Amino acid sequence: MAVSSKEMKYKKEIVGIELETKNQCVGTLYEEEDRQAYRWTFKDIEHPNNFLPMAILLSSKYGKDCGGWALSFFTTEELATKRLENICSNKRHLHKKLGTHIAEGKIEKSDGLNGGYHPTNGHFSHYEYKETDFSKKFVVKTLVDK
Repeated sequence: MAVSSKEMKYKKEIVGIELETKNQCVGTLYEEEDRQAYRWTFKDIEHPNNFLPMAILLSSKYGKDCGGWALSFFTTEELATKRLENICSNKRHLHKKLGTHIAEGKIEKSDGLNGGYHPTNGHFSHYEYKETDFSKKFVVKTLVDK
C-alpha cells in the first residue's frame, strides 16, 4: 500500500487482507485522477449506504477480498444502469442494499485511487482516502427500473 502517503479510509481492513494473503491490494496500476463517475445510490444522496464498499453492504461475501473495500464506480450512466439491472434481475431485493438510482459526480485526485477498469461493463474500483465525502460531490440523476 505504498502508492500514496495519504491514508486510506479502510486502511486497517486492507492491510489485514494484505498480511493474510501476502498480496498488495492497491497496486501500482491504481492512480489518483480527476474523472466523471457514476454510482448506484438511493434517492437521498445522504443515505448512509450510498458510499459504502461492498464489504460493508454485503460483508459475508466481500469482507476478505481486497476489492470488497473499494467503492464501485462506472464510466457512464448507461453502463451503471445496465449493471445494476443485471445484478438485481434475479435477486429481487438486492436493490434495497445497493441502490435504486444512479448518481453522477466528479472524483478528484485528492479523493483516492482509481483502477481495475473493466473494458466492457465500465466498472472501476476506487480506494478512497480517509477524508473523502462523496455525498457532497455527487448528484442523484436517474431512477433505475427494477
